[in-house]
Amino acid sequence: MAEYLEKSLQSFRSCFFKERAFRWFVLVILMFILREDHLGVTSTIRALSLNHGCYDTLIHFFHSSAHQTQMVRLAWYRFVRDSANFLLADGRTILIGDGVKQSKEARYMPGVKKLHQESEDSSKGEYIFGYMFGAIGVLIGIKQHHLCLPLHMSIQDGLRDAAGWENSGISAESHVVQIIRNAYDAARTLGRSFLILDRYFLTVPAISAMNELNSSDGGNRIAIITKAKRNVIAYRQPIPTLRKTRGRPRKKGTPVKLNDLFDSKKSHFETEVMYLYGRKRTVRHMYLDLLWGTKLYQELRFVLVEYEDDGGPKRGILVCTEKYAPNLIITLYAYRFSIEEFFREFKQRFGGFGYHFWTRSIAKLNHFKKKEDGSFIFLV
Repeated sequence: MAEYLEKSLQSFRSCFFKERAFRWFVLVILMFILREDHLGVTSTIRALSLNHGCYDTLIHFFHSSAHQTQMVRLAWYRFVRDSANFLLADGRTILIGDGVKQSKEARYMPGVKKLHQESEDSSKGEYIFGYMFGAIGVLIGIKQHHLCLPLHMSIQDGLRDAAGWENSGISAESHVVQIIRNAYDAARTLGRSFLILDRYFLTVPAISAMNELNSSDGGNRIAIITKAKRNVIAYRQPIPTLRKTRGRPRKKGTPVKLNDLFDSKKSHFETEVMYLYGRKRTVRHMYLDLLWGTKLYQELRFVLVEYEDDGGPKRGILVCTEKYAPNLIITLYAYRFSIEEFFREFKQRFGGFGYHFWTRSIAKLNHFKKKEDGSFIFLV
């Protein structure tokens, strides 16, 4: 185990400009393995029995110019590519992206903003103050026993004011677009990939960003599989006219309310037994290739899915940017829940969100301030 750990950490040596910085990096990794509590830098001091004078040195390590986060991230992508056993589908790796909100009530913590909580749990408030993280993971293992291995996680909302700072490295793009770009960066190392997202990410900016990135290197590097809302409306292909008419040619045909097709097109559904969410289920599905997106009108594959669950019949409308088989699209979307399991382990077992920092260089956060009175975001 020690030999494997040493060999693995040596693959990150080129990311550090100084040997001393690399040694501190090794100590930090050992801390995450050996610590028994989740109390930040002090956990490292106790777990490794370091002198208390190392506290300031460890704090400085995370802000040191002797390493760059982007280089460490790329080294991690290469390490995963060379050592992980990927779960593949049609020769593509399976990436999963999602966002997670973490409550932080500190009044002097930079970047904290007001966030809406979508959870239906009555123990959680409708609004919280905290951070919005975006994460990308890759599926490893086999079909029945797989897990989501994290690749990249960063704060993706609340930092737009800092995006204009010189050499800030912070993107001013929306959370949705940043997830697409992060997945594409991972796919450049891991190879052609599926990107599984929930219905929050089915937006015109997300599809446009995917098209731009795919066309930048002349390849179809990522294909998105997501879910549509129940009230989604798509359009058939416009019917070509034989004679010339005045005006621009039509970009879309007649509208289709997809949710209505569950009842009106019952006879068109196919029945198939599939392995979903840990057990075999009898699934009924039908697919259509329709145009979608205001002013975009891109052809997407919509898959209408219906199956019986313990709580009764379940219906959903899945979307894929490529024309893959419906059963493959359904199977891949069922893997999306793996990233929720990763978030749970990251919070509870590793204490990944158990950080705290603050500065009195910024104004105190006012929880009752209206949006029109000024930004909720305070940065250093």
